Amino acid sequence: MDDELEQDVLDKIDAHRPETFPGGSYPSPTVDEPGDDDIVAMLTDQIETEATDGCHVDPDGVCPHGHPSWLVVLKLV
Repeated sequence: MDDELEQDVLDKIDAHRPETFPGGSYPSPTVDEPGDDDIVAMLTDQIETEATDGCHVDPDGVCPHGHPSWLVVLKLV
């Protein structure tokens, strides 16, 4: 897993605007995209929302490593 980003960098990231991420786009996922059942479970709060690197995050959040939630990437929130 990537190193954690400095808080000032994380504070500037808007999960819904890929251009605000370091490098100007979402980082490449390091885990497989969740299946339909897992996505539904994330949307209905049955399981924790996962970031594209496997960290647990808020549904519209970014993990400390700078990866957005799958729900944001898939434009579901």
